[in-house]
Formats: sequence, structure tokens, C-alpha cells
Amino acid sequence: GLETPRATPRRRTCAFEDETTLTGHTDAVSAMTVYHNKLISGSWDSTIRVWNMEHGGGLERTISHHSGPVLALVMCSGNLISASGDCTLMVWDPENWSLVRSLDDHSDVVNCVCQFEDRLVSGSDDGTIKLWSTTSWGCEVTLHSASEEQPCGVLCLEVCGTQLISGSAADGVPATIKIWNTSSWTCERVIEAHDDSIWALQVCASSDGDKLFSASVDQTIQVWDCSTWTSEQTLTDHDGPVYALTCFEGKVISGSDDEKIIVWAYDAAEQEGTWKPERTLPTSGIWSLAHFNDRLVSGLANHAINVFK
Repeated sequence: GLETPRATPRRRTCAFEDETTLTGHTDAVSAMTVYHNKLISGSWDSTIRVWNMEHGGGLERTISHHSGPVLALVMCSGNLISASGDCTLMVWDPENWSLVRSLDDHSDVVNCVCQFEDRLVSGSDDGTIKLWSTTSWGCEVTLHSASEEQPCGVLCLEVCGTQLISGSAADGVPATIKIWNTSSWTCERVIEAHDDSIWALQVCASSDGDKLFSASVDQTIQVWDCSTWTSEQTLTDHDGPVYALTCFEGKVISGSDDEKIIVWAYDAAEQEGTWKPERTLPTSGIWSLAHFNDRLVSGLANHAINVFK
């Protein structure tokens, strides 16, 4: 998820009203991140677009270097990183949007990126997770997530404290969550988590400790206790593949191809505490979610971006 500095006061909480629709992409909007007052989006049209949110979401720049869909974006050590179906990662200078470096060590589609401490982490359909230096941009560690028993690509990444978490595709076997020991860079736990591919992972704090949410093509979201890695709840309110999660104002927000965004709130009054749907927002099919200060932003299959506030 995207964090707002504590020093920046929110105007108010998000009322989830449909504020603005941004148009310009010509295919599904599959990735988003935030840099200062700018929203950055990536699409299956192979472009990255930069929107100035202080001026009503006006399009400021279109970047067209990738030759495949832009599947993930993250700000890492002051640079924008894009991951693509063209099997590359690209490093961008956000001051002028110039290309700093193209990273081509993966041999298949790069689905996901995140930052872990001072390294960039990427996951790919080639079955590996790679850790990159953010000074030299060289690959320093390669983790082999796939095996003969689990010949699946890496679709999503998340960080929980000192642990790295990956979610896999399903290729004739259940989709797994893997917990990686970041001291030895070995896999310390494999969880058979879903019947179909896991497209999103999100850690969210609750009064009962940190929880990991996993979203899947099997139309469910699983809630995991981050201290025991046991499943605590299965959320089944979506009617289509769930592709996106974010944690926003203490709530978890999920987006699905069923044309619904669901806002989940933790109810500590229940005997064991449960996550319940607090609000459902009708929309088009969701492929990505982010938040920008007190606004929720959704990337849509119909090529548009919706901004709720």
C-alpha cells in the first residue's frame, strides 16, 4: 500500500464518492503508484502515464519505452520502477522521467515489484524472485520460487516486518503463499492458500495484530495471522476474480472483475474479531488500486481511472 507521511494532515476521511474519471490509456490500467502530487499509472497499452492531481488529474506525461504491458509500478529509493510483460524492469528518474537503467535479468514476464529495506525486489513468470541493488542496479540475489512440484510464476509480493512474502500462479496445483527468511534468503514456509492464482497480497494492522490478505482468481480473499500464518477468515463477497487490494485508513479495500470495490472493516466486537464488508462501490472491472492522500484510486479494465474522495 501507499503511505501518506504522518506530518501531512488529511482534509477528512474518504467518503468514497466518485470524484473524477481520468482517461487516456487505451487498454486496462494494471498498475498505479504515487509520487508527491502525481499519480502514475501503467497499462496493458504498454505506456506509463503521469497525472498531476493538484490540477484536477491533468495528464502531464506519457512514457512509451516498454514493448509489453506495464504490470507493476513502485517508488524505490527515489526512483520509479516499472515491471512489464516485455520481461524487463525499467528505472526512471521522476524529476524528468528519463530512463536511468533497464534491468533484463528475468527470462519471462515480470509481474510484481516492491522495496525491501534498501533493495528492489521483483517477481516473474520465470519462477524467480530477484533482489537488486538500488545503487548499482545489479542483481544481488535470485530466489527460486518454482520447482518441479510447483512450476509456477510469482504474481505478487509483500513485506511483513522482516519477512518477504510471495504469491504464486496456479498451474494445475493450488496457488501458494511463500514466506521467505530474509537473513538466509530461504523459503521457511509454503502455504497452499487458494484454488487459483493469487494476484494480490496486502498486510494490514488490526487491533488483533498484523494480518495478511491474499486475493485470488478463485473469487475469495483469505485473511492470515502474520504471527502464526494460519487462515483466520475467508471473505466470499466477490463474484469474480479479485485482482487488487490496498490498505486505506485502517480498512482493507478489494477490487474485482465483478465490477465491485468492497471496503472491509475490522469488527473487534465479534468473539474472535472479523472483517466485514462495510461498503460496496459499483464500478467497472478493477485491475489495480492505490490511494492518494484521502482519495482512493482504481484502475479499470475499461481503460479509465476512477478517483474517489
